[in-house]
Amino acid sequence: MSIDAERGPGASRRPDQPSSGLEQAELRKALPPGLGRLLPDHRVAIVLRDVEGLSTQEAAQIAGCSQAAFQKPA
Repeated sequence: MSIDAERGPGASRRPDQPSSGLEQAELRKALPPGLGRLLPDHRVAIVLRDVEGLSTQEAAQIAGCSQAAFQKPA
């Protein structure tokens, strides 16, 4: 599974996050096994918000759902 394959239309790469190339390499190595265990909707949410660094509004728009769907439960 490629992290790049999980991007929705209009998602942009944020090269400044994570801050170092080493961190980015480690992240790319560690994420696919964990992401592969998630349901597709959950995987998209994680990738858009935590990997791509999109705002709640941007992620919800790309995923085609409400912003409330991207809020962490209280």
